[in-house]
Amino acid sequence: MTGRRHQVLMAGLTDAGLYELSPAGDSTVQALVERLDEAAVRRVAHWPATAGDTRYPGRFGRRCAGQADSRRLLATGS
Repeated sequence: MTGRRHQVLMAGLTDAGLYELSPAGDSTVQALVERLDEAAVRRVAHWPATAGDTRYPGRFGRRCAGQADSRRLLATGS
């Protein structure tokens, strides 16, 4: 299950335009994944995903062609 939570959190960060994490960022993501349940991880992942959504005025960041859409992952769990 931690693999799934990690995937959801990384998809949210990717949607916000963060494609590579520093070692400190990796350990922070791992700590969140280990300590939070899936619902909490989805809420946390939603924040940067929303910030990176270009459909809303005042938001910044773009998804590149072929990237996973975390909104689908966050909404459906699949």
